[in-house]
Amino acid sequence: MLPSSIVDESFNISVFPNPTQGTIFVSAKDRIKEVQLYDISGRLCLKQLVSNHSVEIDCSILVNGMYIIKIITEKHTSSQHLIIH
Repeated sequence: MLPSSIVDESFNISVFPNPTQGTIFVSAKDRIKEVQLYDISGRLCLKQLVSNHSVEIDCSILVNGMYIIKIITEKHTSSQHLIIH
């Protein structure tokens, strides 16, 4: 499967590559305040405070599987699926 990106056009938020083997990049039109990663059971696995329009996050410490990435900006919150393999 080729890596692609997730784009939430309603809030201009993108997450790529997805699926990933390590690092992901998150960008948004509005300033990102926080990025959270939850496993499929809802447990918080990673939390990173941000104060920028983009961020690079190392996911290599997480086990393979499906996650929910929650991006909190100054104006919106967006949740999307992320696959780590």
